Amino acid sequence: MKLNLIIITIILCGMATTLCHADQWVSIGMYSLSGTIQDGDRNTPGLIVSNTQGKSYRGLALDEPLNISHITVGIDTSMWPVLDRGRLDHIQMVMDKNNAAEYKKLYGQHVVVDCFIDFVGRYYTPIFCGVNKISLTRADVSTGTTSVPTAPHPIKFSVNSSKTKSLFDTLSYCVVPTAQYGQYSSYDGGKSIGNILMDKCNNEFLAWKKSCIEDGGSDEKCVSEGFVFAQSSLKKFNK
Repeated sequence: MKLNLIIITIILCGMATTLCHADQWVSIGMYSLSGTIQDGDRNTPGLIVSNTQGKSYRGLALDEPLNISHITVGIDTSMWPVLDRGRLDHIQMVMDKNNAAEYKKLYGQHVVVDCFIDFVGRYYTPIFCGVNKISLTRADVSTGTTSVPTAPHPIKFSVNSSKTKSLFDTLSYCVVPTAQYGQYSSYDGGKSIGNILMDKCNNEFLAWKKSCIEDGGSDEKCVSEGFVFAQSSLKKFNK
């Protein structure tokens, strides 16, 4: 199988709920996130607060919390309390001057943000949203509901059963140490990802993919999830 390393939009959706909200399971990659533009509190990053007294950072108060546990697998998160929680209610937005102007213009309004979710240790919410575009949602006059003028909210198609979640954990127990200690790179056009998933962790990957498809995901999308997870694991270890 020829693998090309591309940015893939994925959502790993868990059944568990927190505070009556369904978490979005995410990995590193492109997403369309919906929420309200709101500064975050540097003292309590990752949380939605009513008042950001003192220093703040630009961010998005999310409609649905992000479950970031798959990104932090194998990482010591003790120095980042927000990562120890395993979820983000508010995410920092890193943007160029044009999007910064749009952020200021639309502050306090409900928007959809197309961005690349990545991990780096220097931001207040180390798993951050690198902004490509901010779009204002618009009211549908005929129905009274809101609609999105650009990309829809990410489709949730997998990891929605305890079996699939368990098999993903099993896959991660193989992928993460293999990525950490093996001679692999995330910059070789997907060769290392293929070796990890099709050789070292083949049985675990195929078992998880089968369950993912049984949960309603397409073969292509489930394979893409596995590829992006392997890629993000390599990036965690600076490979």
